Amino acid sequence: MALSLQRTLLLILMLTTTTALLSSCATPMPRGCPPQCMGVELSKLDLQAVNLENADLTSANLSRSNLQESNLRGADLSGANLSNTILNAADLSGVRMSGTNLTGASLNEAILDNAVIASADFTRASMVSTSMKNTTLQFITFSDADLTGMELQS
Repeated sequence: MALSLQRTLLLILMLTTTTALLSSCATPMPRGCPPQCMGVELSKLDLQAVNLENADLTSANLSRSNLQESNLRGADLSGANLSNTILNAADLSGVRMSGTNLTGASLNEAILDNAVIASADFTRASMVSTSMKNTTLQFITFSDADLTGMELQS
């Protein structure tokens, strides 16, 4: 009987420790975000595979964050700081970007189809095999960006 109680207590201790470790890995989002994420501070966070579809991220700071494989479809990223952000394989279909800073960002294999992008800075960005089908581009800076295999169709 005492051995069974010890095993039960050990199992409870293991489950409690595992749960605490797993919950500490989750990145908490500010209250109300998404969808209202205007001006939020989300820099240097691991937000891989997060769902920010249709989020209002105007003037948000996402610099140096990991948004790899995230869903940002229909999001408004106008005035946002995405410098040195990892957006590999992210879905940014239909996003709106005006005055967005993507300097040094990694957008390899990202999808930016049907996006509207104006006055954005992609200096030194890596955009290998990025899709920008039917995307409206106005006054964009691509200085020293790697556009190898980028798909641009209208």
